[in-house]
Amino acid sequence: MLSPLATRRRVVAATVAALTGGAALLAFAACSSDDSTTTTPAGPPTTFVTTLSAANERPVVNAPGTGTATVTFTSSVPGGPLTGGTYTVTVQGLTGAPTASHIHAPADVNTSTGVLLNFNPASVTTTSGTFSAGFSQADMRNQAVSIDSLVKLVRAGLAYVNVHTSTNPGGEIRGQLVPKP
Repeated sequence: MLSPLATRRRVVAATVAALTGGAALLAFAACSSDDSTTTTPAGPPTTFVTTLSAANERPVVNAPGTGTATVTFTSSVPGGPLTGGTYTVTVQGLTGAPTASHIHAPADVNTSTGVLLNFNPASVTTTSGTFSAGFSQADMRNQAVSIDSLVKLVRAGLAYVNVHTSTNPGGEIRGQLVPKP
């Protein structure tokens, strides 16, 4: 097991790679060929999913709740930067109604970090239910971080969704976002 300092260094290195590697990927994708038999690779994923559980929280919490989350990022300009999107979070068996939900980044599965994108779970007033909505740059906790930059962290495996309750205010269930299969 890595020390907290070593883990933090790996997360920072992966974050830098994710943020700088995205530009290289875009440059590669922009290259074209006159050979009509050449196929263009599909673009990078924009829809991500996760399974939420208490075992994924850091530190782990003792709670029976589970859930799923789907996050899709979109662009307001075809081929332009990703500037918004939608989310759907479904929870079951929480210890109470959800009080908050977010995307946190940058963090791998073994670490926790600050909130980058707020979700609104207010429509779920019991221990189970679904909340969903659209989001834009205005929903980012840190306005200096763009949605497009957040997507780079998600693609690098450095973002997670969690759901908070009054019983577990630090987070009751969590899951790392991965590309939708």
